[in-house]
Amino acid sequence: MLPLRSGLQPPLFRTRDPVTSAAACSKENTADLGAAVAKTCENVFVKFTIPAALFLALAAHGSAQAPDLQAAAQAGAAVFQSNCARCHGADLEGGKKAPALAEIRKKKHWTDDRITYRILNGAGKMPAFRETLSDEQIRDLIAYLRAENRPAPPPAPAASADKK
Repeated sequence: MLPLRSGLQPPLFRTRDPVTSAAACSKENTADLGAAVAKTCENVFVKFTIPAALFLALAAHGSAQAPDLQAAAQAGAAVFQSNCARCHGADLEGGKKAPALAEIRKKKHWTDDRITYRILNGAGKMPAFRETLSDEQIRDLIAYLRAENRPAPPPAPAASADKK
């Protein structure tokens, strides 16, 4: 039995009972000691292997979503630039027409549902965007507002030289 760095042993291995120790789960011991050891070994497998596999699966799933969130935030930056920046400011700093949104991700009362409702229905001076933005655009916009490191919005389209 190998001691941990602190000198303590994990609870499963503290017992001296061969039926519940890790050494008891070897193929030789399970054949010699019978069904009780085999059942204990199944419990050890279930207790440690399955949670580890679930953790790894969830970690892999979470890392696969990160690029999706980044892509949504990038798309949301374009939506913000074309629909919101005029009033809320290009850097979300707010102004005379609308409040700052730079710290909205830190404000717990601004849930995704509440932001969606405000975008769809407007409030005060803010117009409703129910007929203007799709559900996907609203989700992208929320991803942009929630992003820790917000992507830079694309540059505003340059005024055409033809127009006078």
